[in-house]
This record gives sequence, structure tokens and C-alpha cells, in this order.
Amino acid sequence: MNSQLNVLRKLHEHQQYHALIQACQSLHSAQPPVLILQLIAQLHLGEAEQASCLLESLLANADTFDDDALTDLAAVHILRGEIEQAKTLLETVLKRQPELALATARLGWCYMTLGDLEQAQEWSGRSLKQDDTRIAVWLLFARLNLQRQQFIPVQQSIDSGHRLLDEQASDMPDSVVEQFWQQLRGLQMELWLKNDELASAEHWLEMLEAENDEQLIVHWRMNLANLLAQSDEHEAAEEVIRQGLKLYPANISLLLQLAELMQVQGRSMQAIQLLRRVLGQDKDNPALWARLSQLSLKNSAPQARRAAEKSLELSAALQESDDFPAQKISALKQQSRLALAQVESDEQNFDTAEKLFRELLAVNPDHVAALRAFGQQQMLRGQIDEAIALYERVKVIDPVCGHTALINARQFPEDDITLEKLDNAARIPSLEGSVRAGILFQLAAAWEKRQDHEQAFRYAQEANELSQHFLHYDPVGHRNKCARIRYSFGK
Repeated sequence: MNSQLNVLRKLHEHQQYHALIQACQSLHSAQPPVLILQLIAQLHLGEAEQASCLLESLLANADTFDDDALTDLAAVHILRGEIEQAKTLLETVLKRQPELALATARLGWCYMTLGDLEQAQEWSGRSLKQDDTRIAVWLLFARLNLQRQQFIPVQQSIDSGHRLLDEQASDMPDSVVEQFWQQLRGLQMELWLKNDELASAEHWLEMLEAENDEQLIVHWRMNLANLLAQSDEHEAAEEVIRQGLKLYPANISLLLQLAELMQVQGRSMQAIQLLRRVLGQDKDNPALWARLSQLSLKNSAPQARRAAEKSLELSAALQESDDFPAQKISALKQQSRLALAQVESDEQNFDTAEKLFRELLAVNPDHVAALRAFGQQQMLRGQIDEAIALYERVKVIDPVCGHTALINARQFPEDDITLEKLDNAARIPSLEGSVRAGILFQLAAAWEKRQDHEQAFRYAQEANELSQHFLHYDPVGHRNKCARIRYSFGK
């Protein structure tokens, strides 16, 4: 049985989940180690319902499992987001077998997920001393050191990962080799940027361009642009994308990425122009028309309406096929209906908008964007209780989005833990930059409500300093414009 389990675990390690399920079922074995590995594969493949039934039967006898099976059961808990249960199991295993490298590595993962980077680094490093042949653990160790600004071990981990990948690639599926290669290269790019070595990243891109693989080149240019934007280097990010467009001027992914960069910097008109350029190549895409509608709301109400109606027309005409399964068509119809609802709401056609919002939420009650947009409309109409109820629903699905919406509605969190989580969320890098000013403004309001004016001012000051980065305001030009208006019009 041990040799069979080794085969199954190798399939798991190489992410061959369909093959793993087939192999487990072909054994016709009810032994826990086999069933747990089958359960892991089902969870990776999104077969949550089947997995839940199998897990329930396994948990009843968990006290009889050996340590290897318990280590795999911890992986099940990790996949289900049950990190504390996984951590408890792994600690129990490691008290008996402190040298079990896989359990040690998974405990490191648990600590990372719980935000304890020091312990995560300690346990993943210990795992590598026990067994230094797992590329995934080197990746984890590199990521932890990068987060803790310890750059020398990051480079050593990346180099070790590359060496192991060269040695093990022949035994792995091509998709797994490609995934590891991308993760290692992504970490290398992050390390270059952290060390102010943008030239190294650009040089590597130039060498890559010699291969003339458009998809690969576009992927890595977009990756580098994202990393630069997350480091508040939006101009450099924009330049990386523009260099890519010199090579591939019609590439839709690059054009959309540049449009997003323009949008987060408050340059909506340029984003709209780029989106129109994309629509010139893909004019029957309802998602693009819906996006154009939302971008146009503040600049051109007629254009926003035309785009939303076009999106709704195109999504309604879609026929189910391999390219457009029923679930995708439903999502596109929801996106189109939301775009039109926002147009109607913006034009104060509140009853029409409400009908569209309610139709959308009847299909998908957990549609966060619709819940929030509908809540904003109800706030405008003075229906505060319903707006708060909508935001409470958002909070269950997306706590950060829900709490910030509730703060706007003057419903402030009472506990310090929530405020700390909001602060942490504000500092997760995104295309907007290293910090999200919008969340900081909400935190300023929350601390002001608590009468802690010093803390509130710190948040407000930081948010304002970040916002200035994207403000395109010319005071001289504004004064001149006002003077021309006064000169042109009498009392």
C-alpha cells in the first residue's frame, strides 16, 4: 500500500487532480489516506459538495489516522479556509514526529495565512532543512523573506527553486513546470524592483522579446507594470505597457491594462479613448460596452446610456456554446443590467433603476457591486434602513467593502479588530498603489467618531497625501478660467 500511496502523493504534488481521483477510485480502497487524497483533489477541482460528504464520513474516525493521513487532512482544512483547525492538527502531528517535513511546511503556510510572518518563516525554513527538494516550499520561503525585506535569502531561494526545477522538470507535467517557472520569475521581478534594479527587469524583457512570443511577452510586461503600479511607480508602469504596444499595437490585453492605469490615475477621458480603440477590434463584446458605460458616467451621460443599452442588447443575443456556457452568459447579462441600472440611477430615474437592481439581485443575491450600487441609490433617496441592510449583506461577502460602505452610512465598527483589519486591507498593494487612500479616509471618519482626533487626523493626512499623487489640478489655470467666465457673463 505504501508504494501506491507514494504514487498518489506524487500525482498530488504534480497537481494532476483528475488523474489522482481516477487513481484513488481504481484502488477501490476505503482506507483513510486514499480517501483524504481523493478529497484534496475534489476540492482543487471545485467539487465542494462531493468533498463535504466524504469529509463528514472521514472526520468521524480522525482519531484513528496515522500522522501522514493527519498531515493530508490538515491540507483539506487549509483548502476549506479552516486554518486554525489545520494548525491544531499539524501541531499535534509535529509533537510526535518533529522531523515530518511536509507537516512542518504546511504549518508554515498556516502561520503565513494567519499573518504571523515570523513564525511562518521559522517553520518553512525548518522544513527546508528537513527536506530541501520541494520547489513549493522554496517559493513559500522566498515570499516570506521578501515580505520581511530580507532580500539575500530571497535570491538564494529563487536560485534553489530554479536548480530543482531543472532537475525535476522531466518528471513533471508541462503545465506544472510552466507554473513553477512563472512563480519563480515573478518573485525575481519583485526582488529586482525592491532592490531598485528596474534595469535588470527591462533587460530580461528585452531578451525575452527575441523569442517573438507575443503571449509570453505581453504576460510579463503586464506583470511588471502591475508590480510598478503597486510600488506607486505609475508613470514607469505606463511606459512598460507603451513599449509593449510599440511591438504589438493591436494587443487588446495591453490596451485594457493601459486603460486601467489611466482610470486609477483619474484620467478617465484617456481611458475611454483606449476602450473605444479596443471596441474597434471587439465590437460585439458586451463586457467591454458595460465597462465603457461605467467609465462614461461622470463624463458623458448619453454615451453611458448608449453603451449600457448596447451591452444589454449583445448579452441578450448570446447563444449557449463552448465559448459561452450558460454561467458565463448569465454573468454577462448581470454586468449589462448593472451598467444600465447605474445609468438610470445617475439620471435620477430611481424607480427604473430599482427595478433593474432587484431583477439582478433576484438572479444573484450575492452580487457585491449591485448590492453596493443599490445601497448608494437608497441612501440618496433617504431610505437609510434599506441601504444599511444592503451594506450588511455586502459585509458578509466582502468585509472590507461592506465596512467602508457602512462607514459612509455613518454606521461605525465598534471593535478595534475590525479597524485593524481595515488598516491592513488599505496597505495591500493594488493597481491603485501601495496604499488605498479611500479606505484611509473611512478610517479617519471612524476614529473621528471615537473622538480620537489625533488618530483621525493621521489617517486623513496620509489619505490626502496619497490622493495628491493622482490630482491633476492647475491652480493658475483654474483662476484664469474663472476670470474668463466673470469677464464673459454680466450680473
